[in-house]
Amino acid sequence: MKEYRDPLGRPIRRLYLRTDVLDKRCEGIIREFMDRRSGGYRLPIPTDELIRLLEERAGEVDTYASLPEGIHGQTTLFYHRKPIVKIAESIYKTRSDHRVRTTACHEFGHVWLHGPLWREAGAKRAAGAGPVWNCYRENIISAPESDWTEWQAGWVSGAILMPASALRAWAAACAEKFGAKLPFPSKSPAGMELIKLVTERCDVSISAAKVRLSKLRPIIEDSSPAPDLKEKRGITEATAARAAVKTRRQAPGGSVMRGPLPLKNLTGSHLWRDERSRFVAPQFCLGKAAEFVRSMSDRSGSEADCSACAVPIVQ
Repeated sequence: MKEYRDPLGRPIRRLYLRTDVLDKRCEGIIREFMDRRSGGYRLPIPTDELIRLLEERAGEVDTYASLPEGIHGQTTLFYHRKPIVKIAESIYKTRSDHRVRTTACHEFGHVWLHGPLWREAGAKRAAGAGPVWNCYRENIISAPESDWTEWQAGWVSGAILMPASALRAWAAACAEKFGAKLPFPSKSPAGMELIKLVTERCDVSISAAKVRLSKLRPIIEDSSPAPDLKEKRGITEATAARAAVKTRRQAPGGSVMRGPLPLKNLTGSHLWRDERSRFVAPQFCLGKAAEFVRSMSDRSGSEADCSACAVPIVQ
């Protein structure tokens, strides 16, 4: 485990945890808890057990809180006390409890990993409540990597609900059954079978299963459009090639620029970029602007091309 300064300026030290370490620790925590409280570990983990795990580590838990629309959960972190967790009442109004399960595990990640960091920072400060920090679980499946605390909490959520050891064992069974090689494309028979197994055996949504499997690499996402969609839109290699040629323009002096450039104003300079370098040069001067206006009036409404009054870039 490595430590870094928090890039967002918060008064806590940043933890760097390898994903395989997080997977093992999360599975160990939930196994120990269920062996002690629930008569043994099993999948899918009951939703009530996830709430009990959260309540055991947090200071307070409100499972039917009134939160803003789009916010599923909130964890408030303090300097001198355990966190307060709120889970939105609105996410119980769905046909399944998938959102409740992922939100509870996400907030547990904040309580387990980041709550101690704030209390550690508070021990080095003068006595008092001090500022607090709120972590929100929004209407998203995968947490952004721009905030390391949200990313870690998101990984914890997947690691508890869909343990890596079980997913890899199921992936190996699918590979043997279909004679396929890992990783599977998500739209292949083996990939679809594996996603189905995870959703049923872990009681998670299809989207959550896809995200978790793609991060662990038993499956890879196939981003290419479906053949019928490509044909419907008329997208072909020849069309793409013609469009690429059409958007290229040759400027005086041999510099290549892409596409027609809009006129911002006639009294200032307009900037355009040389393809061969990042140098940006002024395109218009006052005299050239007047010439440009006259040329537009001669075109009788045809599309204006700014290359007519471009000045070559001095290399």
